[in-house]
Amino acid sequence: MLQAEKAQSKAISVSIVVTIAVFLITLAAGIISDSVALLLDAAAEFVIVFTAFMLSSSLKKIHLPPDSFFNFGYEKFEPFTVVIQGAMMMLSCVIACAFAIQDIIHPENVTRYDIPMIASFLTGIMALLTAVYHRRVSIKTHSAMLKVSSLQLFLDTFLSLAMCIGFAFGLIMQERGFYRITPYVDPVMALILAVLFIWAPLKSIKYSVRELLDAAPAKNIREQVERIVERHKAKSFGIYSVRVRKAGEKIFLDVAFLIHGHTTTLQAREFAESFEKDIAMQFPKYDTIVYFYPSDREVRT
Repeated sequence: MLQAEKAQSKAISVSIVVTIAVFLITLAAGIISDSVALLLDAAAEFVIVFTAFMLSSSLKKIHLPPDSFFNFGYEKFEPFTVVIQGAMMMLSCVIACAFAIQDIIHPENVTRYDIPMIASFLTGIMALLTAVYHRRVSIKTHSAMLKVSSLQLFLDTFLSLAMCIGFAFGLIMQERGFYRITPYVDPVMALILAVLFIWAPLKSIKYSVRELLDAAPAKNIREQVERIVERHKAKSFGIYSVRVRKAGEKIFLDVAFLIHGHTTTLQAREFAESFEKDIAMQFPKYDTIVYFYPSDREVRT
């Protein structure tokens, strides 16, 4: 586990350095060219930088053991971080839309198209390399935080390269004398980017809020848990109740099996250990509590 934590920490550190560099390049190019689209991208990059620092702090927290204040551990710092990240990205999209609409009503041409085109291409490549690195580490360490981070960076890559194409189009139109079209290229592109940006954080917030509210996890996780419970159901008289929730990378599971009233403590212990071993094979981070009820109880599931 210590090796996994080091790999995650290194990935986040790399992300902080890269995203700060991307933010500064994008912001400078946006100011020089007076591009709303680039300023929107810079605002999104600022959110990614802020989130990277939050991830670094959360990474230190989520691996701490439960204590007297957080009895169930610190895993919920992960979905909490994602919710804040998503809310900030949505806010930046709303602000960008307001500026873009204003520029459409009162057209103002981008001063230069070559600088933002080069900046967008450069930052897109930087984001792509970081996204691939995060993805590899997330798969290796089973980190949900880095998986979300890699998806965000892949989205940032797509948007940066799309902006590069848009600025190239604006440059061609300007060189050919289509001056009535060029003032609308930047604000329209900003609106399109804002719409694309807003869906990803909405989806992340949806799933993270479910975790914060202790809702049942995703269908694939529930099905894996149900298969394990069913395998062990055959060794008992049935199932009294099953409760499962997810917090970050950790699965919390409460299962009550029906057993014969004459079952010994040793038999119950062996049953519980066998069940937990099966759970551990599917979920590296888990917190399982197994209960036993006499078989004359009413079966609920």
